[in-house]
Amino acid sequence: MFTILIALAAGALVWIPADRAWGHLWAAATALVVVLAVQSLIGFYVRRKITAMNNKIQSLMADTQNKLSKKLVAFQRSNNINGARQMLEKEQNQALDKAMILVDTVAKYKLWNPLLGKQLATIKANLAFQKRDFAATDLWLRHALIFDARTVAIRAVRMYKKEDPKLDAFLAKKCKRFKGDEAALINLLYAWILVKRNENDKAMRLLAEAKSRLNNEVVTENWERLANGKAKQFNLAALGDQWYSLYLEEPKIKQQRMTPRGF
Repeated sequence: MFTILIALAAGALVWIPADRAWGHLWAAATALVVVLAVQSLIGFYVRRKITAMNNKIQSLMADTQNKLSKKLVAFQRSNNINGARQMLEKEQNQALDKAMILVDTVAKYKLWNPLLGKQLATIKANLAFQKRDFAATDLWLRHALIFDARTVAIRAVRMYKKEDPKLDAFLAKKCKRFKGDEAALINLLYAWILVKRNENDKAMRLLAEAKSRLNNEVVTENWERLANGKAKQFNLAALGDQWYSLYLEEPKIKQQRMTPRGF
């Protein structure tokens, strides 16, 4: 809103003297150039702030993930898994809280960019979900842009958990929107939900269609399981963190056995 007002004001200030000097036509052209230039400059400035915020969040989460991975390995080596998950989640949540604060640092620019509020809501929905704060996730999703595959998956998970009757229509539309690994994730997520609802035939048809346009082993393997009547073997572990970060299943942590030392 402010961007448009400032740009129009700048254009008006230029138009008045230009009209006196060059006439209406050139004055209007000059004012239009000024309006567009001011809008571009302000937009560029705001985008730089958003990019800087995104880079800080990515750096923060990457550093946190690296530290947590090292600690997890140490816990596994010491055969001390009990309590490890809670401690690691606590440290991750602290990093997510810091990320939320970083998002708020650019919230003051919402009046300068009409879509910024929705962009920030999308980021916050993702951060809240990662923190398992599902009430906050649902709140931010109401204002978010549901465009990228990760946010679509989060929205679908929350609809599934709340038994939203609009889930099927939502996913049926989104399954055809993406390509590559993103399409595989959304189709496999929908197929998993269908299998959980004992709608195995529908899940098989879904993956058959996905298999015809995607070169993805996980899609093919799970279609084969359904086609052979082995729905209980439906498994998305091969997707790794892309799957487990949706919190529908927990990864199995293998404890390392202590090897006795000889004397």
